[in-house]
Amino acid sequence: MQNLSERLARKTMELDEENVISPYSRCDEKNFSGFKPPVKEAAVLVSFLNREDNPNLILTRRTLSLSNHKGQIAFPGGKIDKDDESPSHAAIREANEEIGISHAQVKVLGKLPLYQTVTGYNITPIVGELSPPFIFKKAIDEVDEIFELPFEFMIDVKNFKRDSITYEGERREFWALPFKDYYIWGATAAILRELAGRFEKL
Repeated sequence: MQNLSERLARKTMELDEENVISPYSRCDEKNFSGFKPPVKEAAVLVSFLNREDNPNLILTRRTLSLSNHKGQIAFPGGKIDKDDESPSHAAIREANEEIGISHAQVKVLGKLPLYQTVTGYNITPIVGELSPPFIFKKAIDEVDEIFELPFEFMIDVKNFKRDSITYEGERREFWALPFKDYYIWGATAAILRELAGRFEKL
C-alpha cells in the first residue's frame, strides 16, 4: 500500500506548475453582489501528520476575538508578504506562527488549484506532510483550538454536502464537511472537496 507521501504527491500539482482556478471556488459568485475580483494573495498549509497507521489532517478553530472569520475552522495560513519567497514559504511561516510547527518538520508535497474567495483573495493551498514530534503551540490571540481530521474521512466525498445561508438578503451556497462537533465550511471545506475529488477519480 502506498504511504501517505506517495498518495498525496500523486494527487497534487507540482509547485512550479502553472496555477489554475479550482472549480470549487467562487461557487456563489453569480448570486452574490458583494463579490470582489481577486487582488490579495494568500497561502494555507494543508498539512497531514506522518502516521502510517492513522494519518490525520491538522485544522484550527479561530478565536472569537478575531475581526474576520471568528470561530471558524481553518487551515493555518494567511497573506503572502513581500518578504515571502513563495506561497509555500508563506504557508509554512504562517503555520509556524499559528500552531508552532518548525520549518524542518514540513515536507512540501505539492499544491492544489487556486481557491478564489468572494472577498477578493487568491488562496494557494500548499499540501505538506508533518514529521514528528507532533507538539503544537497555538497562537492564543488567533487560534482557539488545534484538532485532527482523519485522512480517510476527509477523502470520502460522501461526507461533503452543499449548504446555504441568507446573508444581507442574499442566499449564499457553500461546501460543508461536518465532523463530530466541528462544522467545516466555506473555503476550508471547498479546498478539501477539491482534494477528495482527486482521490475519487483514480
